[in-house]
Amino acid sequence: TTTTRTSASSIRSPNAIASHSHRINVE
Repeated sequence: TTTTRTSASSIRSPNAIASHSHRINVE
């Protein structure tokens, strides 16, 4: 669920994309 929510946020914030990518790697 967090991934889907972050995905929408990443589209608005380029910085979020990096954070989101890092989270996926950790998981």
